[in-house]
Amino acid sequence: MADNTLHLKYEQIDLRTANLSGALMGLSDRLRAFCDGRVLYSGDELSGRAQDLAQEMNAIVARCAALDAMRQAYRDLVPDVPKMSEQPSLPDAARDHRR
Repeated sequence: MADNTLHLKYEQIDLRTANLSGALMGLSDRLRAFCDGRVLYSGDELSGRAQDLAQEMNAIVARCAALDAMRQAYRDLVPDVPKMSEQPSLPDAARDHRR
């Protein structure tokens, strides 16, 4: 993935600009259709032959991998938030601020 693009059967996902919520919604729709024995392409239903269903399952797995890569990339960009137990108490924070 040197070009940051994930190539799926029916689409490409650019991991730098992909909309995570849109990708999750698309995955949800595809999984729902797949469970009903249907294959969706841009919102339209394709025939649900066994070969199409097998290819769709591969596309769903690839989309899950892309979403995981997006999650990891986001996690790498955003610093970890300290746990509540690691954050200073309010009086300590106020005292440090006055110095």
